[in-house]
Amino acid sequence: MTAHTGRPTSAGIHFDAVGGTPAYLSRSDHRRRARGSRNKWAIRPPEEYDVFAASYSGRWLCSDGHNWGVKEAFAVIGTKGERIAKFPQPSNPGDERHGYPVSARDRKRETEHRPPPSVTTQWLDQELISEFDKHRIDRCKI
Repeated sequence: MTAHTGRPTSAGIHFDAVGGTPAYLSRSDHRRRARGSRNKWAIRPPEEYDVFAASYSGRWLCSDGHNWGVKEAFAVIGTKGERIAKFPQPSNPGDERHGYPVSARDRKRETEHRPPPSVTTQWLDQELISEFDKHRIDRCKI
C-alpha cells in the first residue's frame, strides 16, 4: 500500500500526479456511504488509488483507453462483492482520472464492465488472478 495521501475536495479525495501516474480523484459518489445506485468502493481511498496506480503502470487497458484493476490476492473491493475496478478514459484530456468497482454479472452492462481477455491474461501472467478466475471473468461470471 502506498504512503501517498490525498487531500479532501468538495468532489472527493484528490491524489496528485506522481511519477508518470496522472492525478486521480476518489469520488465521493462512489464511496461506501454515498446515496444512490452507483457502484461503491469497500476499500479506503489510498487503497483505491493503489489499484489505479497499478492499473496505470501495468498498462491494463482496453482499446477504448479504459484502465482495469484488481487488488492483490483478487480481494473484494466493492460493496456488492466486486473484485474488478474500471477507470474510464476521461472525456477531456485535462480531467482527473477516477474509477469504480464493476461486475460483468450485471447483464445490462456485462460488456462495459468486463475487462478484455488481453488484460485478464496480463493479470494471470502476473499471478494476480488464477486460471479459474480468468475464465470466470472472461465468461462474465465475476
